[in-house]
Amino acid sequence: MGKDLRSFLADAEKSDKLYRITREVDPTEHMGVLADESDRALLVENVTGFEGWKIAANFNQNRDMEMVGMGVDSREDVIKKLAACIDEGPKPLKMVDKGPCQEIIWEGEDANLNKLPIAVHSELDGGKYIGSGVGVVVDPETGHHNTTWPRIQVGDGKTCGFLIYSRHVSEICAKYHSKGAAMPMSVSIGHHPAIDITASLSIHHPDCGELAYAGSIAGEDMEFVMCANGVPATAHAEIVIEGEVPAGVLQDEGPFGNYMGTYAAGPMARDGVQKALVFKINRITMRKNPVYRHLNSTIWTEHQRLCMLPIEAKLYTAIKEMGMHVHDIYIPSWGGCGLTIIQMTPRGPGEAEQAMLKATMWEDTTLGFMSHTVVAVNRDVNIYDARDVMWAISVRTDWGQPVQQIFNTPASPLRAGAARVKGLPYRLSGKAMINASVLPPQDDFVWWDINRAWPKGYGSFSLADFVDNYHSSETRKVRNVSHEEMVAIKPGKYKPEVE
Repeated sequence: MGKDLRSFLADAEKSDKLYRITREVDPTEHMGVLADESDRALLVENVTGFEGWKIAANFNQNRDMEMVGMGVDSREDVIKKLAACIDEGPKPLKMVDKGPCQEIIWEGEDANLNKLPIAVHSELDGGKYIGSGVGVVVDPETGHHNTTWPRIQVGDGKTCGFLIYSRHVSEICAKYHSKGAAMPMSVSIGHHPAIDITASLSIHHPDCGELAYAGSIAGEDMEFVMCANGVPATAHAEIVIEGEVPAGVLQDEGPFGNYMGTYAAGPMARDGVQKALVFKINRITMRKNPVYRHLNSTIWTEHQRLCMLPIEAKLYTAIKEMGMHVHDIYIPSWGGCGLTIIQMTPRGPGEAEQAMLKATMWEDTTLGFMSHTVVAVNRDVNIYDARDVMWAISVRTDWGQPVQQIFNTPASPLRAGAARVKGLPYRLSGKAMINASVLPPQDDFVWWDINRAWPKGYGSFSLADFVDNYHSSETRKVRNVSHEEMVAIKPGKYKPEVE
């Protein structure tokens, strides 16, 4: 077994994508800001009040971190490789009798979440929250498992209110509760990004659970163990929490800063607090010298990226299968899961609009439910840099022509700007498609209008060659694209010779 959280940290450090923090860090005071400001993975080695523990965060913060997790050398290759892995299909889970996640076992009163270095994410949160746990449940009728990312409010550490943001898991829970039975659930914390990405898959998988794709995405067999409650968990997780969700038991949950960067809650919530199901903790197992994996929920972190990366890969495949010249797709954290950027080379009128329509109304994943603004740009636009995207929207968009709207579509119940509808579990909102791309020019006159003015020497050297202590943000590097690549056509005879 090769790939786990620890192997990923080693890979990140080897790639100069890891910050080791040796100063003392209080998880209830410091982790939110540390995770929010870092472009790289973090490893906290001195945790206030938790001797012997470490905290790791920011595995999927941006495309550069995703390159490390997917083992590729360029940003464009991330979703291309992931799309190919998903197409490879599911494989049976490789079950083992015992895994490293069971080296230490806490049971009874010892099984308390307050013994873990769990962080506070946002200023007004209702206490400590686990956001990094991969929840696994088993359908009592089909026997197939399903995954979710429950937000778990720690509270007394034994009986914890939590929110299920998964339709499938909610349906499975209802099957147990309709018979008055508790739903067993395991929550695994601390994996290689391949497992986290697998657990985030938003694709149609009727004959298996999401974790059956783990081997394809990791490129090797990933091992699983059976918990005492009869639910599988990842064998090489740092921590596994075992418990059950009893029928008919509710308690207050919230407020919590969610993936959209607000405290918006469900339709029945007041002041960010709602009645929620309860996760009753029965047993906690872990590795020796455990590393607690933190996943902050604020909009500059990886919380949104894990949800959106698999969708990007599937949308890339869908647009490519439409016969279009698509290069990359990005649903940035700073868009709150509501912005989809399609980087493509439109070859004629209507192509960009067709690609954007696929993103807004796509039935194959939850993207149509989440994304409310879709932007199409050319290959010269750095889709990982909000400044460059805004440049394209400002300079290349004629707001009287290519901006199209779609009205009254179902939206996330957490979308603050959408309209609440009494009796519905979702909200209603419009969507916008912004064509910030340009077509290949028909003559030299147009060619001069649409091409970028790159700084002299760009791509040959940089400020880092002249300043010894220079450190750039990985998300702000602009891809160097030639004029020919930008619109897939060469300039005419009027281009001057520049030495």
